[in-house]
Amino acid sequence: MRITKEKFADLIREYKLPMYRLSYGILQNEMDAEDAVGEAVIKAYEHLDSLREIDKFRQWIMMITANEAKHIFR
Repeated sequence: MRITKEKFADLIREYKLPMYRLSYGILQNEMDAEDAVGEAVIKAYEHLDSLREIDKFRQWIMMITANEAKHIFR
């Protein structure tokens, strides 16, 4: 099932706060946490076709967010 731009935007709005909390927990810095979330959204959108099941969107976006936060931390 392909996710529309509108559905993607809805899902990002839904998970924006948990994404921020996760990245802040890793980075302990507000600006860096916001950067990690922004980068995660961009990467997720660019690779949206790799998401096979919409039910796994939360897991998928949180994994991308954690990876971006870890990348910034390094």
